[in-house]
Amino acid sequence: MVASCAAECTATGDGLQQATPREEARFTIIARDAAGQPRRVGGELFKLLFRGASSPTVEQRDMGDGTYECSYLVTSSGKYELTVLLGGERIQGSPFKVAARMPGAAPHLCTASGEGLRTARAGA
Repeated sequence: MVASCAAECTATGDGLQQATPREEARFTIIARDAAGQPRRVGGELFKLLFRGASSPTVEQRDMGDGTYECSYLVTSSGKYELTVLLGGERIQGSPFKVAARMPGAAPHLCTASGEGLRTARAGA
């Protein structure tokens, strides 16, 4: 049986670059052999390590076909570093720099209310 090679494994998805606090971020790990060919079976034990403004909850799901669906939830805005390891070695591109920030306001969804919108007194 051919084993996966950390140096050839890759990851893809928006969650490797950006996240929004309190919203699920996702990415996929693709296991590959030493020749760079995608694996067609699961069973690998990838380790996911975060460093940053909070300690995210991370979930990893073995899809059984050589891919691993991952998701996490940060609770604070800030910069994070996500390291993905296989057998103690980093996969391609790891560590990943993740920027977590709250989305900007959407003016078309904002409202204003209150007495100050109806009447005002100059100099008060």
